Amino acid sequence: MSLDRRSIEKRDFPTRLRGYDRAAVDAHLRAIADELETRVGTTADAAAEQVRAVLTAAERSAAEIVGRAEAEAQRIGGVAGRAGDETAERVTAAASGALERIEALREELTALLAALGAPVALPEADDVGARLVALDLALGGAPREQVDKVLAEQFSIGDRAGLLDDVYAAAGR
Repeated sequence: MSLDRRSIEKRDFPTRLRGYDRAAVDAHLRAIADELETRVGTTADAAAEQVRAVLTAAERSAAEIVGRAEAEAQRIGGVAGRAGDETAERVTAAASGALERIEALREELTALLAALGAPVALPEADDVGARLVALDLALGGAPREQVDKVLAEQFSIGDRAGLLDDVYAAAGR
C-alpha cells in the first residue's frame, strides 16, 4: 500500500446503507495525508541538516589534520636541514684539521730526510692528503657523496672515484 497524498486521499471505500459519513472520512484522510507529508518533509530536512553538519565537521577536521601535517613536515625539514648543515661543517672542519696534520708531518719528514742526507722524494701532497682525509672521513661514517664533495673542494686530484673506491674498500664500507 502506498502512503503518498494521492493514494490516501483518493482511496475509495465501498458504500453501505448505514456507513460512515463520506465527508468526514475524506476530511480525516486529508488530515492523515497532511501529517504524513509534514513528518516526511521534517524527517528529510533533519536528515539533510545532519548530513550537512557531518560534512562540515569532516571538512574542518580534514583541514586541521592537513595543517598539522604541513607544520610537522616543515619542522622535520628544518631539523634535517640544520643537521645536514652541521654535518657538512663537521666534515669540512675535520678535513681542514687533517690537512694541517698532513702538512706538519710532511714538513717534519722533509726535515728528517734532509738531516739524514737522504734525497727528498715525497709523493704529491694532494694525493696523500686527499687519501688521508677521505680515509678519516670514511672511517668516521661520512657518506661517499659527502667525502667526494670535500675532496673536490679541497684537493686537485685526477681520479677521485678511484681514490674513493680504494678508501671505502680499505675502510670496509
